Amino acid sequence: MKKLLFVLMLAGAAAGLVYAFTLGRQEIAGERVADSPVDAPTRVRIGKDGTVVCCNAEEREREHIELGELVVTAHQPSVRVYGTVLDPQDLIDLRGQLEAARADIEKSAAAVEMTRLDRDRQKALYDQPRAVSEKNLQLAENAYLTEQATLAAGRSRVATWESTCLRQWGPVIGDAMLGESAASEKWRGMKNALLLLTLPQDAGTKAAPTVRVREPGGREYVAKWISAAPRIDPKLQGRSHFYEVENGGEELAPAINLEGAMSCGEERQGVVVPYDAVVWQGGRAWAYQQREADEFARREVPTGERTDGGFFQAGGKGGDTYVLRGAQVLLSEEFRSQVEIND
Repeated sequence: MKKLLFVLMLAGAAAGLVYAFTLGRQEIAGERVADSPVDAPTRVRIGKDGTVVCCNAEEREREHIELGELVVTAHQPSVRVYGTVLDPQDLIDLRGQLEAARADIEKSAAAVEMTRLDRDRQKALYDQPRAVSEKNLQLAENAYLTEQATLAAGRSRVATWESTCLRQWGPVIGDAMLGESAASEKWRGMKNALLLLTLPQDAGTKAAPTVRVREPGGREYVAKWISAAPRIDPKLQGRSHFYEVENGGEELAPAINLEGAMSCGEERQGVVVPYDAVVWQGGRAWAYQQREADEFARREVPTGERTDGGFFQAGGKGGDTYVLRGAQVLLSEEFRSQVEIND
């Protein structure tokens, strides 16, 4: 009886070991299955237009992808300009120096005339019966020559200030400062704000007659062209021009920084690819164009001309449908498929 019981116990232990071994093998197999990669269905294929990403209406709604047609619009190229409001104190100081030098000339001219008359009178008296001494005649002659030299020096100072005015401010503002023009009084009195606007170095365009500029607070002004400036902004190193904002002196304080857009070139027809439709890859801009109902192909977007709403494409035709929002989802899907192919 004991021997039978012992045999039954051995049989039970063997069965337990077999069950445990079988269960362990099943768990290991399950873990291997769980760890193995799942082949997700790709939405990318090669079509007649190259690589396309497939995305149906249900998937687009789930991924918040929005479509829209590009509309033909007119666009005039522009370049960004930067500048500052000039301090009228420079004009005031220059005008003060010029007026002082001119006043000295007038005094010197009057002194020259007085000493000339005195010299002539002394000479007439000397030539008669020696009513005056030779010394008095020499003193009168020396006084006349001294005043002539003072007048010449004064005229040289005036010429220097006039040259400085033209060199610093150009012919238009410079000539206005040299005369008694109403424009000069408006600039010095800050009734009209005087601006120095600078074009980019590579801007192949002339200064526009008017430019809309914006100050840091967001307020915009229309500035009118005065002349090219014989100076450059040391921070921007581009071609500079003088502009003025009429009746803007009270609002535009000196040294305020400005920015604006200057129109250049002829108006052209084309389409605008919105900024939200653009994705960046490899340092280049791309957008997805709808080719078939649920197929989208990536197209490069030239970025040379920017507008307030996007990148302008000259000559682009309207009616083409693009992904306006959510293009990053399609780009990720396209490059995910490339990774899987490489693996």
